[in-house]
Amino acid sequence: MLLISWALVIDLKVAKARTGAAVLQKKVRYLAEGVDSVGGVSVPAQLVAPKGHSLHAVVRAEGHQHYVFNGTAWVLQNAVAELYADYPEESLRVGRHFFLSEPDAQGGQPTWELTSSATPLTSAVTGKSLASLTVDSNSIAWVLLKATSHSGNITEGTLGRVSYIQRLQTQHGLPPSTKGRRTGHAHHTKYLCIYAFYIQDPV
Repeated sequence: MLLISWALVIDLKVAKARTGAAVLQKKVRYLAEGVDSVGGVSVPAQLVAPKGHSLHAVVRAEGHQHYVFNGTAWVLQNAVAELYADYPEESLRVGRHFFLSEPDAQGGQPTWELTSSATPLTSAVTGKSLASLTVDSNSIAWVLLKATSHSGNITEGTLGRVSYIQRLQTQHGLPPSTKGRRTGHAHHTKYLCIYAFYIQDPV
């Protein structure tokens, strides 16, 4: 087991545009500081990011898992969630989680995108599941994913260099325990979790 602890540091800065108008720029900075203010998570060995990749960013997610009944079982179609950075004084929405309509060239579909209300900059990473483990029988599995593609602003974007993603501390999100009323019956289940992002260490 690998013990990970982190803290999220939110740096709120007010800058002036060249026109002289005041623009509120919310810059979110993520630091792995080894403190317990956010909480420690014990990550099972099979879900640990490979050697040479370090924790880079952590966000909290609140969303829904979308299932469709195929006549015999519930099948996951996609998931959507809002992403948040927590701070002692407030919680800031910093992005969203969604699935691409079609897998990318490497087979990735789940995507995480960070956005800013003050600038048009966005940063996104898409990944493909490598391993999963059920930690709580009443919640969806914890997962390790490998990044398959990136989009948005690669230079300034927080997710532009992400290599691996973890879904941890999941709560709820499972499909119904009973069969659907008909084929094609859709069901949305609320879930909570933490997403951790890793980047490759400098050579």
